[in-house]
Amino acid sequence: MPDYITEPESRISSRFGRFSPSDIFPGRDLAAGLAVIAIAGQLVFAQATLLIVICCLAVGRISRWRPAWLFLPAAAGSCWLLVIGSRAAFTGYFAAGSIVLRHLAWQGPLLARLGRLPEIAGNWRHWLPGQVPLALIGAAAETALIGLFTRGARGGRYRPGGLVVARCWYLAATLRRGEVATGDGCCVGIDAVSGTRASITWRAAESGVLCTSGDQAAAAKTGRDLLLAGIAHRKAVISIDLTGTGAMSESIAAECAKAGAPLQNFAAGCAHYDPLAAAGTARAATLVMAMLHWGDAGHAERLSCASYLTAALSPPRGNGFAAVSALAGRAAGHAGQPGADDAALRVAAGQMAELRASPFWRLLAAGQEEINLEQVLAERRVVHFCLGEAARRPASMIARLVVADLVERLADRSDLGGRHDCLVWVNGCEVIEARQLGVLVSLGERTGTSVVLSTSDWTAAAELAAQVNLVAVRGNGPRCPAADHRTQAGVRAMLRGTMRPDVLSLWASQPQPGHLTDCVVVR
Repeated sequence: MPDYITEPESRISSRFGRFSPSDIFPGRDLAAGLAVIAIAGQLVFAQATLLIVICCLAVGRISRWRPAWLFLPAAAGSCWLLVIGSRAAFTGYFAAGSIVLRHLAWQGPLLARLGRLPEIAGNWRHWLPGQVPLALIGAAAETALIGLFTRGARGGRYRPGGLVVARCWYLAATLRRGEVATGDGCCVGIDAVSGTRASITWRAAESGVLCTSGDQAAAAKTGRDLLLAGIAHRKAVISIDLTGTGAMSESIAAECAKAGAPLQNFAAGCAHYDPLAAAGTARAATLVMAMLHWGDAGHAERLSCASYLTAALSPPRGNGFAAVSALAGRAAGHAGQPGADDAALRVAAGQMAELRASPFWRLLAAGQEEINLEQVLAERRVVHFCLGEAARRPASMIARLVVADLVERLADRSDLGGRHDCLVWVNGCEVIEARQLGVLVSLGERTGTSVVLSTSDWTAAAELAAQVNLVAVRGNGPRCPAADHRTQAGVRAMLRGTMRPDVLSLWASQPQPGHLTDCVVVR
């Protein structure tokens, strides 16, 4: 007896409940069998439909038109049907099939009956034209179904038609006028394939948006559009710009004037910011620790410095920064402070002295009005921290302080179960720890705060890409160091970007993972 089953890989019988070889696909075999039966049936009973389907498939593949063009043959068939009447149309469509069935039903040998089929085919001029009215309608529907089931395997893209070109032109004109706000979010570009808006909704932005590019100015443009859309929607807006110039402040002021939103500009000198003055000792110490840049300092050094500040810092009166600076200076000048690390205190004293010498020092305690983030969130104000034209280290300290203060406010609101209609934009976010930004993004999702982060730094973008919901890459992505082999391949592909500076790529994780390419930007 021969071995019918010699190896486990040879078990292809359906009795074993599975098909082992990788080149056998039951679903595809079934689809191919049904297609052969359909073609054979149409070849015998609906020849005109089969011919028109072949012509429609050829025209669609060559022209790359959208399936909407199939309405033309369907409309022509419908008009023809209305002219000749439904009875004449159905009689003509089934005439050939009835003739074939009548000849096959005659008595006599089968070969004799089949021998008369060529004679029937030779009279096609009499029965084929009668099939055309219904054949146009049926062929259009059949071609649409074939295109629907083979859409993934087709590979090519549709050619943009006149309607798509008109849409793109209209949307480009509106975006050049600055109309970036949509009903539920912001338009960041135009989908060149469909001619529709490429939008980011506020619901999606609440889980974090990362705007990145190889050029910091290009990365800032996407965040700027979201910021201006937030002002147009009368959200509470907090802008921390570490790379911008006065032009960004002017555009924000113009949008606030248009929307009637109250604006507080930190860099203009008309408002001061001192969250330490009204904070308790524990919160003030937390804000100071978050504001400083610790570099290679270990966790133990940070913990000892925080403990010392909490124990020694009295409730600030007046200028809270001056009190912290004086305390750090006194502590660093006397070695052996109980419960404190001398190196950590020297780091704090040095950075506070650098902040005191910067142009920002006079803005921290002097001004006509106070910037209070709690009031900003409650009254839907717009506050702009333009920190890009001054010293780098003090600007980074203020940016980290604002983020830490905002995290404290959002954490309090999250504990109460409340939500804010707020947008936060951090331009040049690489100076802030990714861990702190991750906490801000998570709080934004729980409190209804849209967090937008812009950076051109590869390390920061790679760390933040996994923590946000949307990644917008404009032009080429940030330059990846050749020696960086730790980044996952998926993150590398996401941040690679395109070769065109006017094209935006959007990667989304929720509500459905997706990737939008060919998003043309015009601003």
